Amino acid sequence: MAHCDDDDIFDIVHELEKSFGLSFARDAFRDVKTFGDLCTVFEQHLTAEHRDDCTSQQAFYRVRSAIVTTLPVDQNQVTPDSSLRTLFSKPGRRKRIHAFETCLGVKVSLLVYPNWLVPVSCFLFACSFIALLFSGKIAIAGFILLFVVNRLEKYYDSQFAMTTVRQLAEQLTIEHYTAARRFNHTVNRTEIRYIITQAFCKRFDMDKASLIPEATFGWA
Repeated sequence: MAHCDDDDIFDIVHELEKSFGLSFARDAFRDVKTFGDLCTVFEQHLTAEHRDDCTSQQAFYRVRSAIVTTLPVDQNQVTPDSSLRTLFSKPGRRKRIHAFETCLGVKVSLLVYPNWLVPVSCFLFACSFIALLFSGKIAIAGFILLFVVNRLEKYYDSQFAMTTVRQLAEQLTIEHYTAARRFNHTVNRTEIRYIITQAFCKRFDMDKASLIPEATFGWA
């Protein structure tokens, strides 16, 4: 864990704080040195009623219900392995996803841009703006190119961050744990460390086996 950027770690902690419906004091993580310490802080602050049920299963049912409500598909057609690309088909994909998120009650990051598009757009905008000081023709050419790239962004906006309904339910469980549960004032304490581990693995592209309780952070 020592190689992980501290800011990214704090971002994950903040995201998990919102997911679990918590509000930490400023010094809540003052004595945290290891991954196990961090998990313990979350476990100690989760005071909701314990229920021994599976949140990811409940998340799947919520996702399926929202899909069936907003898309012309039968409930029996929606399985954990169902393809999101097939369910949210073109044309009108973004509109369908917006309706799905409204029904689900939370925003999920289903569509993503390729990593290169956003920085390229920012670079072209900066260069075109600076070019206004020297050559109007170059600036106009730059803005035209920026327009073309933005059209590409609209195309690539239809690319999915995940492929199946199962993966979507798992993401919902990590990012909106409280909202994913049937009774949002409850918690399954046996799942907490698994949820936190999954969040770290996704962010840092890590193997779960490396996230042992004794793994130390860079500030330890």
